[in-house]
Amino acid sequence: MEIIGNYTFSSCTSLVNVEISENNKHFKTIDNNIYSKDGKTIVLYAPGKKEKSFVIPNGVSIVGDNAFSGSASLENIFIPDSVSMI
Repeated sequence: MEIIGNYTFSSCTSLVNVEISENNKHFKTIDNNIYSKDGKTIVLYAPGKKEKSFVIPNGVSIVGDNAFSGSASLENIFIPDSVSMI
């Protein structure tokens, strides 16, 4: 898998667990969310998570298109200074 399209999991409102093989050359999971392999882009926040707040990890510089689409429980997203593109 090289590309995850926009809105790929946005309708999966019960999705809370995402696992990507460690051998995948393009993506990885951190806390069941999808990031680029280098960890600099958050690609998907699992939309079924029930947390009200999320802190984007320091070092992430890009928030991918629709990364939080379908995440109805989120009320707060904390964006670190490392983020330069949303």
